[in-house]
Amino acid sequence: MKLSNILKNIKYELIQGSLDIDIKDISYNSKNIDKNYAFIALIGIDTDGHKFINEAINNGANCIFICKDIKINNDLITIIKVDDTRTKLSYISANFFNNPQDKLIKIGITGTKGKTSTSWMLKKILEENGEKVGVIGTLGTYINNEKYSHKNTTPESYQIQKFMNIMVNNNVKYLIMEVSSQALKVGRINNIIFDYAIFTNLSIDHIGPREHPTFEDYINSK
Repeated sequence: MKLSNILKNIKYELIQGSLDIDIKDISYNSKNIDKNYAFIALIGIDTDGHKFINEAINNGANCIFICKDIKINNDLITIIKVDDTRTKLSYISANFFNNPQDKLIKIGITGTKGKTSTSWMLKKILEENGEKVGVIGTLGTYINNEKYSHKNTTPESYQIQKFMNIMVNNNVKYLIMEVSSQALKVGRINNIIFDYAIFTNLSIDHIGPREHPTFEDYINSK
């Protein structure tokens, strides 16, 4: 896909290079970069993706997304600056996969407890009614009874968009997604508008330096 199409409706600054280049895929992990990939330098809790830009270039990246003022000593690479690479990853990924969220009926489930059991009850009900259903959640992502494993209840936005694209290609009609407070906080679902939202409950949980520093922060994320 042309980089110019990936950037549609996204506010950005072209630091150097051309928008008329082909992007084979995108990744926020420099180790997964291959020829003509775009690398998104995310700032995480433990590390900063900007430290791995050179590795991404060495592995074949032809485009780098940054959100810091940093010098990249390679005139052949296209460099795009956005205000926040993590939140923009959701929009970049959606454009790359041709916005699959627009082709699904989306049910989002959030709450401290009960997300998984609620999602699987809904899946069963819809399937009994003859509908094709995909699920993203704590147990993994299930599409046509095939399981895709991931670490977090709500995976990174790139994975979400990729899974939704697989669902669309397999004629899935309903997406049921467990939406964690952390996913809401860091913007993994920023460009997804759910058709239905379910809030199960709220209790003191997930409070700590790696998730929510206070209960108020947890509430605001939900």
